[in-house]
Amino acid sequence: MKFSLPSHFYAIADPIGGHDPVDLAAKLVENGARIVQLRMKDAPIRELIAASNTVAKICHNAGALFIVNDRADVASKLATLSAPGPITSDLVQFTPAARST
Repeated sequence: MKFSLPSHFYAIADPIGGHDPVDLAAKLVENGARIVQLRMKDAPIRELIAASNTVAKICHNAGALFIVNDRADVASKLATLSAPGPITSDLVQFTPAARST
């Protein structure tokens, strides 16, 4: 399977340094990022899913690829929510067509 990326600019939204990862993701996309990885390794699962859902919508509206760091379970959960796709965790990709109703 060939996996092509939409950009060479790969942005990571991480709370390190006191940044709010959702706000950071929005600013990165606003400034041209077309690939955004959300990295919240120490966050509780509910917080990670809520942030992921918001960042997925931000990325979708800008035509950017959204990646959830190391969490195929979260990407799968987003695929069952209203989050638009594609949503990727590592190299596992979930698209709206793959969602079950």
